[in-house]
Amino acid sequence: MIAPMSIELGQGTGPLKGVKVVEIAGIGPGPHACMLLADLGADVIRVDRPGGQAMTGGSHDLLNRGRPSVALNLKDPEAVATVLDLVEGADVLIEGMRPGVAERLGFGPEQCHERNPRLVYGRMTGWGQDGPLATAAGHDMNYIAITGTLFGLGQDKGRPHFPANLVGDFGGGSTYLVIGILAALLEAKVSGRGQVIDAAIVDGTASLNAMTAAFLHAGTFREERAANLLDGGAPFYDVYETSDGRHMSVGALEPQFFAELVRLLDLGDRCPGQMEFDRFDEMRALFAETFKQRTRRRRASPARRPRWASRRRPRPASTPVRRSPRGAWRTSTVSSSGVRPSRPRFLLRLARVRPFLFLGTRAEDRAADGEYDAVLRFSGLEESECRRVRLERDSLTDVLGEVDLDDWSGVILGGGPFNVSDPEELKSPAQLRAEAELRALALQVIETDTAFLGCCYGIGTLGGLLGGLVDRTYGEPIGALPITLTDAGREDPLLGVLPATFDAFLGHKEAVHTLPRGAVLLASSATCPVQAFRLGSRVYATQFHPELDNDGLVTRIEVYRHYGYFEPAGASALIDSARAARVTEPPRLLARFVELFAR
Repeated sequence: MIAPMSIELGQGTGPLKGVKVVEIAGIGPGPHACMLLADLGADVIRVDRPGGQAMTGGSHDLLNRGRPSVALNLKDPEAVATVLDLVEGADVLIEGMRPGVAERLGFGPEQCHERNPRLVYGRMTGWGQDGPLATAAGHDMNYIAITGTLFGLGQDKGRPHFPANLVGDFGGGSTYLVIGILAALLEAKVSGRGQVIDAAIVDGTASLNAMTAAFLHAGTFREERAANLLDGGAPFYDVYETSDGRHMSVGALEPQFFAELVRLLDLGDRCPGQMEFDRFDEMRALFAETFKQRTRRRRASPARRPRWASRRRPRPASTPVRRSPRGAWRTSTVSSSGVRPSRPRFLLRLARVRPFLFLGTRAEDRAADGEYDAVLRFSGLEESECRRVRLERDSLTDVLGEVDLDDWSGVILGGGPFNVSDPEELKSPAQLRAEAELRALALQVIETDTAFLGCCYGIGTLGGLLGGLVDRTYGEPIGALPITLTDAGREDPLLGVLPATFDAFLGHKEAVHTLPRGAVLLASSATCPVQAFRLGSRVYATQFHPELDNDGLVTRIEVYRHYGYFEPAGASALIDSARAARVTEPPRLLARFVELFAR
């Protein structure tokens, strides 16, 4: 017997809020499409098989984020009846089974439309619902090969190279499925009639290849790899190794950007003209030699900044090539901490009027700028949506005047080398002023229950209020350690997006010894009992760092080598450990904080 289900809907934010989606669990493009719909604000209920799907990441599966799931054996008629009950109140159903399977199980398009004529029925397959290959097995590589797309991929003239399963499954598959569903939702709203979306990866991939096909037919592309403008044939649109064994991508197609690239590389008259095709080999060798003499470093003080990072003029498109999904997910879609993709950034701006306030206390520019950049990257906010005040340098009232919390969506307090438990006589004037301003602001935040997220130093700021005690009993060394949510943490709207146990970056001299009155403990660890707590319903503090990724921790180790967190001689070992750590979950808190409290 199937037990009654109780799932609270209407929790999404975004343009699809209120749209209800039933997902018949699969792998690859189907879950990705449902992730996108959930990111857009839809309520998605995932119907999974008992024991879960094969080839997934379990509790860490990024594609399954943002939606509840229920396990049903769809070979059981009662389970199918449950699916049809869900369909009756849904707007969309998505399934990725082989053609005819859903019909045989009893929830094909006709059965579903009998229960709900307005339903948009999305189907995700490789070959489509009909045709000679409809029932054949296949994977991304097979689909992009048969469309001709695979032939042109890579810079190896001897054989093509496939970019994992990005082009077929996600480019030609889930993306086109979502486009079809959104169009069908508009039609259903106007006509009251549902649609069946037959999304085939081969169709979508062929569509993606339209520009290349057009160039081939026009005679402006040659049918070979590494011979054309956008496939590595042009030396000013290619990838070059740097002296530290990393790589830079160069995209200087326009004449003005090519000229700027030549200037920044100090090549002068040695560089051939951009369109001197017979000198491309010479140009490529010159670029390769020049990049090989420099590091890939992007951020540094002006005196140490590599020439290609100069910002005095518009720059050519020259950016680092990441070795893995540890790239910047604010400019693309993946997290520097290793994996966590952000929501499309434009969604976070919808209906937002009030910015967030970010308060920092780091005097060291490299650490301060890195922290602020990480907050923007992981939250999805733009600089215009997150005003920064550096309290170690500027008075809050001098910068903002009298702070009216109603002017802000929320407050984010970063970390820093200040410790509230330091003896008063040892504190600098800047620390004493910053602490006084933060204490006054924190009391106001608590009184008004204004959205507040204190990261590391924030827990010291809040932890000493309302009878709480912060001391040096539970300091923790720099590195990655496991954190466990309490029962309250698992139910919390902010912390509840994290797994019950996860790794996080830590490194602090002081911690909360006694919680403030009324505080709710949300997370703990074996070496530090208070890793996160909440006051009221919107005021949060974490001892661990939600803004830190691997590169960020390396930066902090380098910057704070002589600040007493560790023996300076051990810095190299700590850096190696930081780079090897797999910390993926904590940055989700920043995006969730913005999602919950942006207004």
